[in-house]
Amino acid sequence: MAFLCGLVALCLSMLGADGQGTSVTPVAAFTKGLTSHLHLVQGENLNFDKIITNVNAHIDANGVFQATKQGMYAFHFYSLTRQNTELWIELYKNTELICSAYAHNPSQGGYADAGNSALLYLTPGDTVYVKAHDAYDNTFYGEEDQIYTTFTGVLLDSGFFEHEGFDKTAPHGFSVGLTSNLTIADGGKVAYDKDFNNNAAMAGYNMTSHDFIAPVEGLYIFHLHALSLADKEVYIELFQNKQYVLSAYAYTTNEWGDAANSVILHLNQNDDVTIKARPQYDVQLFGDPTQVYCTFSGALLSMTVPGNNVGGGSLSEVAFSVGLSHNVNISAYSKVPWDRLFINYGNRFDMRTGTFTAEVDGIYVFLFHGLSQTGQEFYVELYHNFQYIDSAYAYDANSYAAGSNAASLKLMAGDQVYVGVQSQTILYGGYDEIYCTFSGYLLAPLAQSQPIVG
Repeated sequence: MAFLCGLVALCLSMLGADGQGTSVTPVAAFTKGLTSHLHLVQGENLNFDKIITNVNAHIDANGVFQATKQGMYAFHFYSLTRQNTELWIELYKNTELICSAYAHNPSQGGYADAGNSALLYLTPGDTVYVKAHDAYDNTFYGEEDQIYTTFTGVLLDSGFFEHEGFDKTAPHGFSVGLTSNLTIADGGKVAYDKDFNNNAAMAGYNMTSHDFIAPVEGLYIFHLHALSLADKEVYIELFQNKQYVLSAYAYTTNEWGDAANSVILHLNQNDDVTIKARPQYDVQLFGDPTQVYCTFSGALLSMTVPGNNVGGGSLSEVAFSVGLSHNVNISAYSKVPWDRLFINYGNRFDMRTGTFTAEVDGIYVFLFHGLSQTGQEFYVELYHNFQYIDSAYAYDANSYAAGSNAASLKLMAGDQVYVGVQSQTILYGGYDEIYCTFSGYLLAPLAQSQPIVG
């Protein structure tokens, strides 16, 4: 039997049609969004007025998520300021500050996007929430068809894709951050100095060499976020075995610039993944013990390799990551024409159409990032079967503009998900300047799901 969970787990998973599941297997996922403008006073919790997805997730009226199952969770939060206003929000675990997001664009007509991600080990009763900084009011932009402010959380330790020999006692994810200002010259590594879970070394991340070394072969997901010092550039890159993968860039005149990206990769055992500054650039990153904006997270999604199936059956892992390696002018009501394929397990992403098609009923997670040309709007949207989910937007009259967002979604076999635009959009890309990416993976299949053919 190739997997520990196999078909038994599939049969036990009983999720309701409305997404409010009662699964007896450890599946938990949520995404909430903001559909109206919101003013958040100092220290106030960020609540949300729309449930995009909720499967076995306990979130109270104040926007506080409470874990009911032990394991490693992934959290993503993103937001957009109203015009010429500041955004300063923080992710907390219980009473502990984990990481922050900050944005302000003073240019005429400027909007600023910011967010962060963290992988956190939780035990039942632990809480996670997003709040305003204690010394700052926040003003967020939101409309029913323009959802930029979101909060997503998923339990990564669902157990559906565990290979025989998988050690459940070992940590399979890490999150690290930067707690002091850092200047990196000409391609040096980002020297993260805070371990959010105190387990980075056991999970494969070396706090001394600042490398992640894959403990086992499998599918891994990585998230990188950064904030520059005022009037300085963020220009960092992710490498696999010294080979360039992608970048994150930001610059805001006289302000701090926020940048982010994500990718899913197949790693062999002992493969190396690291974050470096762009060669020939002096990158200056912001860090403080009470303001952690620069983060790097990674997790093992599956120990398996292509061709292995759940329980020896017909259901295999599903994950994709694509990017944009050239500048592109996208006409209104079109999909983003991705041209760089990082991974396509299950072959469910169609590069010709820019569309992902679900093979089986399940809970899926999607992340998208991008960068506009100088002085142009960055404005892309996530769709599920042509139904709007959420957006990423940014605009800077004097520079490039970066934006990101994420969502967990309940899909049926044959459902389609893609990133598109409603108005003409000019995205930035180059062979070794990949800022625009789209990634997704199957978190867990639903009960009695059968793969589609084709």
